[in-house]
Amino acid sequence: MPDETSQLPGVPTREVAAAEDLLRRFGPRAARRGTPYFLKVRWPAGDRRADVSVVERAQGLLGITVTARWEGAAVVATGRFHPLEEGHEPSALVRSGMRGGLTLACVVSRQGNIGWRLLLPDGSPFDPVPDEGFTLDVLRRSLQLPTPPPAVTTSALLLAVWVGAICDAGEGTADCFGWDEVLYFHPALADEPPMWTLQAEEVVRRAPAKARWEAMRLLVAAGMTSPDLPSPRLARWMDEGMFARWVLGSLPPASDIVAAARPHLDPVAWHRLRHLAREVDDRICAH
Repeated sequence: MPDETSQLPGVPTREVAAAEDLLRRFGPRAARRGTPYFLKVRWPAGDRRADVSVVERAQGLLGITVTARWEGAAVVATGRFHPLEEGHEPSALVRSGMRGGLTLACVVSRQGNIGWRLLLPDGSPFDPVPDEGFTLDVLRRSLQLPTPPPAVTTSALLLAVWVGAICDAGEGTADCFGWDEVLYFHPALADEPPMWTLQAEEVVRRAPAKARWEAMRLLVAAGMTSPDLPSPRLARWMDEGMFARWVLGSLPPASDIVAAARPHLDPVAWHRLRHLAREVDDRICAH
């Protein structure tokens, strides 16, 4: 149940009150040591000030499940504020040309409520609450709460796996692959019988719609590994949305992924790979 006082005009929720309090208590410490504080949080009856326990661990709450005796999870961190490039309109809450250090506190309760407090370099607050991000993903999953669903398909991951297979097969040989060979390095065709080239291309086009992020997460959780993927233990701890954002954040730009295959392809295969990749990869299509 939400805190009843959160319904009163001008009275902050317990999560917002906790964020303000934690920023006062841990903000200067976080600034001095240069690393964030991750905390477990609970609210004693009749007392708005939260009890906390610092998570003394290099990775903070990443991969940790907070036990039921704690009602929330929090982070207090510092960062640097840089003005956007010329041509970008700053928020009305941000003074033009502002730069320097900032501090923030974020509290997430088991009910999914967020308390957020961010102080800009001049000490003024900037309180629009973010919808998603790595830190929010960590706090939510530490409480076994769902994170926002993936915003894009698995096309980028499939493209990376495809090009990785091409590069692995081409390593140590001067031979270049033709297009028909290249197609069958794609994971959607790896176990398929031979088919006409146009049919194979259509399978590749449709693969992102069939290969769901949750299915990929379960494969990694079961033991599939790669430098761009989280460990199986972390994959089991994540949900679909966090897993997708982790993977997408780990992958190089799509254009760099495709370029890595060029030394192993004949000119026709290289042209057709680029063309098909632009059709099926969200990030390439966006440019």
